[in-house]
Amino acid sequence: MKRGALKDPKLWVGVSLSVLFSFLALKGVDLRGLVEVAKRANLLPLSMAFFLAYAILWVRARRWGILLRPLGSVNEWLLYKMTLLGFLANYLLPARMGELLRAIFLGSRTGNSASSIFGTVVVERLLDLGSILLVFFIVTFSAPFLDEEKALKEALQATAFVLVVVGAGMTAFLWLLKVRREETIGIFSKTLGKILPKLSSKLVNLLSSFSQGLEVPRGTRDLGEIAIWTIAIWTLSATVVFLVSESLGLGLAWGACWFVLVVLGLGVSLPSAPGFIGTFHYAAMASVMAYGVGKTEALSFALLLHAICILPVMVLGLPVLWAEGMGLRAMTRSVVREDVKDA
Repeated sequence: MKRGALKDPKLWVGVSLSVLFSFLALKGVDLRGLVEVAKRANLLPLSMAFFLAYAILWVRARRWGILLRPLGSVNEWLLYKMTLLGFLANYLLPARMGELLRAIFLGSRTGNSASSIFGTVVVERLLDLGSILLVFFIVTFSAPFLDEEKALKEALQATAFVLVVVGAGMTAFLWLLKVRREETIGIFSKTLGKILPKLSSKLVNLLSSFSQGLEVPRGTRDLGEIAIWTIAIWTLSATVVFLVSESLGLGLAWGACWFVLVVLGLGVSLPSAPGFIGTFHYAAMASVMAYGVGKTEALSFALLLHAICILPVMVLGLPVLWAEGMGLRAMTRSVVREDVKDA
């Protein structure tokens, strides 16, 4: 990591929140009991969840491929590798750097602009945000225990409100950039150009290239595929939650697993250290405790679920990274080179 990155306040905000939520998750937990609960875990459901994680990555790659169609056809195995490396970078590097890195990696292998590809990544994340918010509102009306858990309900509603505002703002900006490209870019050029002409020129070039990635497929078949793959992503993710809960004998119902996904989605939206340390664990723990699970068992569940999310990516991602002739330093240098090239 570059020394300049260590001075980034966003990094330290994330680290601070990770430390805070890790402390809250561990507070009052019997560590010996934590180990005992983990020892009793049934390995069969955990093994199924482990391999299901690879299926989720494949489905994500398929959906990304549809969003990329306006930019050209991309080999499916290449898309899978880039998706895998993106998640690997998110787990190992700060600031969700993997989202930008997979656009850079794919751009270097297809000849497309990384900024254009990054536009499809942003659209993909907006789809995920919309899905989480939709499930959130469904769960809010179908989970009566939330009326008793007022603190949890208020925290979820506040986080969801912020995400709705941010998501609506981003969607509005992207829509303007897509349908009124010249006018929208011209605003930045006229306003920022008078103050910081060099930065303005760089931003205009980035936005122009970025907007090309917003050409979402419009055909009924393409939109249908996007919807189907999005539903598959979240259904498979809920299945992973169910399998991890079954491995510990928590007895979570199918609807409860969707609630866990909602809380996790809102929780990991907060800044955090690499790998969503602390924020992931506290969110997962709080979500199952709402169903009467004890804190020690809930933290064991959170640790196992986190491991199931990360280990499959590490097991396959690190060899793929090595096969691609890269390491962590090369990953971070890719971002720096892209910034220099766009300057």
